[in-house]
Amino acid sequence: MIGDFDTILNLVGTLDDTPGDNTPRVRFRKYLSTGMTELGSVRDAVHTCVVQSGPQYARALQDLVNYLGTLIGFEVEYGRYAGVQGKVGHDGLWRSGQNVVVVEVKTTDAYAIKTDTLPNYINSLKSDGRIKPDDRVIGLYVYAKSDPQVKQLEHAIIAEKRTQELRVGSVDAVLSLAELIREEIITHDEAQAILWPSGVWIDGTVGLLRRMAAASDGTYVTPLTTIPAGPPPAVTVTVPGVPVATPTTPEAPDQRQHFLIPCADVPDETARENIAKLVGKESIWAFGQKTPNRSRIKPGDQVAFYQGPVGVVATAEVATVPEDKPMPGVVNDPVKYHWTFQLTKTRLFLDEPIAIDAAMRANLDAFVGRDPGKVWAWFVFATRLITEHDFALLTGKPA
Repeated sequence: MIGDFDTILNLVGTLDDTPGDNTPRVRFRKYLSTGMTELGSVRDAVHTCVVQSGPQYARALQDLVNYLGTLIGFEVEYGRYAGVQGKVGHDGLWRSGQNVVVVEVKTTDAYAIKTDTLPNYINSLKSDGRIKPDDRVIGLYVYAKSDPQVKQLEHAIIAEKRTQELRVGSVDAVLSLAELIREEIITHDEAQAILWPSGVWIDGTVGLLRRMAAASDGTYVTPLTTIPAGPPPAVTVTVPGVPVATPTTPEAPDQRQHFLIPCADVPDETARENIAKLVGKESIWAFGQKTPNRSRIKPGDQVAFYQGPVGVVATAEVATVPEDKPMPGVVNDPVKYHWTFQLTKTRLFLDEPIAIDAAMRANLDAFVGRDPGKVWAWFVFATRLITEHDFALLTGKPA
C-alpha cells in the first residue's frame, strides 16, 4: 500500500496552499472523494501517512482526517496546511446542522499543541461569521502518534475546565467512527453523540448501546476507542455484516496454535515501547480478565504482535499458561492487565514491520471470500486465533 499511495502523492504533486482549481491539493482531495471509496483503502492510506515522515505525508493525513469527516456525515471545509498572518489556521471545519467541529490534526511531536489553539480558531471563526451564535461548537484535537504532549494536553484540558469545549482523539478513533457508520452499526447522530461531551441526560448513550446490542448477530470487537498499550480490552458485541475471521483449518487443542495479538499507542506508552519492553526485555505478555482467547493459549503456541497501526513487529513462543499474577512496575496498568505469561524464542523486528495491507490481506485465510479493500479493522482489534499459513505470512517466517 505504501508504494501505491506514494504513487498517488507523486502524481498529484507537492501538497501546499497554492490557490486554483487544478492544484495538487484539489487533485488529491478529488482523488479521495472519487477514488478512495472503500474504508479499507482509507485505513491503508492513514497507515502509510502515520509510518512515513515529511510534510507531504503530514498534509495528506490532514486531508484524510477531513475526508473521514465527510464519511461520518459532516459537511467539511478543508483547512490550510500552513498558517498565514490574518488567516484562520484551523485544519478542518465540520458542520452538521448547527453542530460544528473545528479540527486540529497533530502529526508530529516537533511542536507542542496548546489548549488555547482551537478556542482561538473558534473565536476567529465566530468573528467572521462562519460560526453562528446559535451553533453548538467543539474543538477536536486529532493525533496521529501518541507522545507525552498528548497526555499533557489532556491534563491541561481537565485542569482548565475545558472538557465541555475540547476533545482529544486518535486518528484511529476517527477512522473507526467512519467504519461503524459504513457498517450501519451506528448512525451519524450517534457518532455526534460520541464526539460531543455527555450532557445531563444519559438516554442518548444508553440508547446507542441498546441499539448496538439489538442489532447483533455475529461477533465484533467495537473499535470506539484506541486500544490501550498492552493487551486490548475486550468489549464484545455482535453486529451484522462485520465478520470475525476464523481459521479455515482450526488446530486441535493438543496441536500448536497461532495467535495475533494487537497493541496500540496510549498517551503514557507507545505500542512500540510496550512491545519492546514486555516482549523484547522481559519476555512476558499480559492479558485482561476478558481478553478473547486468553484461556486457549498454552505452552508451545506461537504469537505475533501487531503494533497498531504500523504492522506485525514481533513473534514469540508461549512458555507458560496465562496466570493471575500482576506485575506492577513492568506491565502498564497491572490492575487491569493481571493475567501474565512467559514467552520464549522472542523475535523483534520493530524497524521492519510487516504491514497488513491489501496485498497481504488478499492472501490471508482469514479474508477468504471477503473484499480485502473493505473494512478490515475487525482483524486487529482483539487477540485472535489464526491459521499457521496466516501466521507465516504475517511474520515473514515459516511457522
